[in-house]
Amino acid sequence: MEIEHDQMSEQISEKAQPITLDFYKIIFLYLLGGMVGTIWETILNYLKVGQFVYCSGTIFTPFNFVYGIGAVAIAVSLKNLKKIWQVFLIGSLVGGVTEYTLSFLEEKIIGSRSWDYSNEILNINGRITIPFCLFWGLLCIIVVFLIYKPVIRLTNQFPPKIFHIVMLVLFTIVLIDMIFSLGAILRYAQRASGVPANDPISAFFDSQFDDEFMKVRFPSMDFSK
Repeated sequence: MEIEHDQMSEQISEKAQPITLDFYKIIFLYLLGGMVGTIWETILNYLKVGQFVYCSGTIFTPFNFVYGIGAVAIAVSLKNLKKIWQVFLIGSLVGGVTEYTLSFLEEKIIGSRSWDYSNEILNINGRITIPFCLFWGLLCIIVVFLIYKPVIRLTNQFPPKIFHIVMLVLFTIVLIDMIFSLGAILRYAQRASGVPANDPISAFFDSQFDDEFMKVRFPSMDFSK
C-alpha cells in the first residue's frame, strides 16, 4: 500500500510540475507548426485551384516558417495561461501581430506580398483582418489546451541526448534552408526589378533558382504591390 501511495504521489507531482520550454523543445514546436502549416496551406490551395501547390515557403524543407514562428510565439506567450478567455484574447493579438509583422518585413525587405487582405472586411492595411485574428484566438485555444501540453510531455519521453542531437541536426538543416531561401527570394525580387547578376553569388542563385523554379516554390509571392 505504501509503495502504491508513493507511486501515485510521484505521478501527481509530475503532473503538477510546470511544463517548461527549452531551446530543443522550441525547435520541435517550430518544426511541428511548420509541417502542419504546410499541410494546411496545401489542402486549402488544392480546394481553391483544384491542383497541388507547393506551400512550404522554403526551398528544401517542408516547414512553413510563418506557421513555425507562429507556433513558437503562441507557446512562449500563452503556455502559462489557464483560462480560455485569456488564451483567446491574447492569442488573437499575438497571432495578428505576428502575421502583420511578417507581412510588413517581407514587403520592406524583399518588396513582395505573399498575402493581401485588402478586399476582406475589417482588414488592417491588407496585412491582417479582425476575423482572421479571431481565428488565431480559436487556434490558440486548440494549441494550448489540446496540443501543446501533450506534445511537450511526449518530448520528455525521448532520450535527452538523442533528442538534442536530432533537434540540432534539424535546426542546422532549417537554418541552411532559410539562408538559401532568403538568397533566392532576394535575387527573385531583384530580377523582377531588372537588377542584373553582378557577382558570383547572384549568378549562382540565378542559375540554380530561376524564375520558373521560384514561381513553383513561391506561387503567392507578388512584386506588384
